[in-house]
Amino acid sequence: MPMILAPGAAFSGHVDLEISRGCRWRCAFCAAGHVITPYRELQLEALEPSLAWALAQRGKVGLIGTDVSDHSGLEAIVRGIWDRGGQVALPSLRVERLGDEDSAALRLIRQRPPRTVTMAVEAADEALRRQLNKRLDDDRLRQAAENMAAAGVANLRVYLLAAVPGERWEH
Repeated sequence: MPMILAPGAAFSGHVDLEISRGCRWRCAFCAAGHVITPYRELQLEALEPSLAWALAQRGKVGLIGTDVSDHSGLEAIVRGIWDRGGQVALPSLRVERLGDEDSAALRLIRQRPPRTVTMAVEAADEALRRQLNKRLDDDRLRQAAENMAAAGVANLRVYLLAAVPGERWEH
């Protein structure tokens, strides 16, 4: 699996490792769930050589993919990095998973709370999220934020799309 070190890049403090491609959710704004099919995952065994190299280079691995928080082997991959003394950088995570008490992402965050967690919200308005096929209601969003605070996360970042069709600028 080819990897590139880019010392001047924004995320130069770690080596990014792609663990999945495609997405099962098929959100209206995202091409990955529609174009990159079927959804595919790499498990810990297949990632071993790349993980060893990444940890030797930087000591920190950024897990990337369009649907990392739903990866069936997320816990095994993260524990494999931790067991080698490495650190993990997670991408934006699905709010649905952070509001789900039984999710792997939430269990991992509770064990070693990062300073900042980024949630993929996409739209501030619940109706706009439904329009985008982002099945996330306000209560679930609130629960995810409360779970992050209870886990010890100091900063919560949200991704929002601007100029979504149907969005209105109201004062």
